[in-house]
Amino acid sequence: MQVIFLKIVFLFTSILWYDDVAASIEAEQAPAALLRDVCRELTLCTNVAPVSFQLFGMPSAFVVLNLQESPEQFMRRLHGKPSPFSQFTRVGNQVFYSGSLGQTSLQLVVDVASAHTSHVLLSATTPVSAALGAGSRSDSEAVSLSLPGRRVLRLLPDGARLLMDICYADSERSCHQVYTYAHLSTQQLASELKATLMAANWTAQQVAAGLATWHRHGRTLQYFLADVSGHTTLYLAAPAVLW
Repeated sequence: MQVIFLKIVFLFTSILWYDDVAASIEAEQAPAALLRDVCRELTLCTNVAPVSFQLFGMPSAFVVLNLQESPEQFMRRLHGKPSPFSQFTRVGNQVFYSGSLGQTSLQLVVDVASAHTSHVLLSATTPVSAALGAGSRSDSEAVSLSLPGRRVLRLLPDGARLLMDICYADSERSCHQVYTYAHLSTQQLASELKATLMAANWTAQQVAAGLATWHRHGRTLQYFLADVSGHTTLYLAAPAVLW
């Protein structure tokens, strides 16, 4: 209720702000709507709700399909229809189809390991500049929003390189990120993280199977560390509000 009240206040005090928020919500929902259209036109799926998320700040969505037909039958059926997929390639037991509709990139991945059922992943991603729309922001602002480095959590020690950034629009909008540190060992990074979080009034809860859990003001931050090819890798999950 408090969030709704604040939105109403801003609505009456700033029409420009309201238009910007409405456009942002529409941009986030656009890939999911596009996937529903693609599913319907290619008769791939019915009554399946795409999952919306953000990939490096870009509005995205995906849907997972389990079809009761062989991969060969499914791909033959797909090739027999007009579709937005213009390229395909096989890597191991998966066939990757790629294409686009407007400025939205599409990918369809078919697992060919099973002889009788088709496991399919269909996804869509819209670049930040396209999602914002022409004229809504300056070119420099659009570019800055799309740069992965801009999404580095301020609580982290310097030297992080962001490898993955995915946010899901769940009850609190949670983000999952992967970072790598070339010049810190896992022990050094663990020590620096602990000191930084304690200084920011986070409280350590537990470490189970290498997963560290911290709480502050009803919010939860979790991470674990691993040495991957000589570099320290940090896997992080936290509410999006922290960015």
